[in-house]
Amino acid sequence: MRCEGWRKNGSFMTFGPVQWVQCPNDATVILTVVQDGETTDQPACNECWQEAIERSVVITQTRPMTEDKG
Repeated sequence: MRCEGWRKNGSFMTFGPVQWVQCPNDATVILTVVQDGETTDQPACNECWQEAIERSVVITQTRPMTEDKG
């Protein structure tokens, strides 16, 4: 499963158009996060998980990704 992290590339300082790009990494954890009053589960890679912590995103639960053995 792919990470659901998104990053903004470009700005008026770089004179390029603003473009949102999804993280290309595979998810390693499922984060339960609270944003704008909504609680959602988001797959995340380790890099995006660390970025969420650094940006003070409210993370209420983490669960490791597991492969379905069914």
